[in-house]
Amino acid sequence: MNKTVLTDLPKGFFPVRISVMGYEDGEIAGENTLNTTHTPLLLIERFIEKVRDMYKIAILNHPVIKETKGAEAIIAVPFSEKERIRIDYNIYASEIDEEVGNRLRYEFHMESAFPD
Repeated sequence: MNKTVLTDLPKGFFPVRISVMGYEDGEIAGENTLNTTHTPLLLIERFIEKVRDMYKIAILNHPVIKETKGAEAIIAVPFSEKERIRIDYNIYASEIDEEVGNRLRYEFHMESAFPD
């Protein structure tokens, strides 16, 4: 995370990086081979929209595609809600697994985005 992002961090908020990697039939899949409604970028955008309705969040780095096989974003959440959002992210990942069936697989990851 760069210093510009840190200056945008609201007081009392915790920055987290969320990412999604897409896999198809056991291989890393490019954006063009994944179902267009379930690209990693769209999955992150859907999650952000979902938690915006539940919590006060700030988007520090908007969702971007990473090497065509995944996407990531950095959001900030209130310290008091960071564990609940982590649980919601895990539930969301399970819901997506059920939604897409066996052909597509996704790896969902959430981590602290504080600089080293």
